Amino acid sequence: MMQKMLDAMAKPIHQMAHEQCAKDKNERLKDKLPADCEARLNRFMDNMKKQISYDDDDNDADDGARLPETFTKGDMDAPAGLTA
Repeated sequence: MMQKMLDAMAKPIHQMAHEQCAKDKNERLKDKLPADCEARLNRFMDNMKKQISYDDDDNDADDGARLPETFTKGDMDAPAGLTA
């Protein structure tokens, strides 16, 4: 599921990088941007996508792990070690 979401986001992100590099080359940063600005940004974003660690089993919404509807004072105090 997470892989599908990241794949779906990749195309708009690459399009945004293309638009930003084109805009910056034509405006304020034209002397400072490298010629391969867009390629560098795309490579950087693709590497970030590869480095994200995820496990589809951990991200299932219907895995049965649910938080209780309400918490008691004891529930809230216990993790902090503040129980009396």
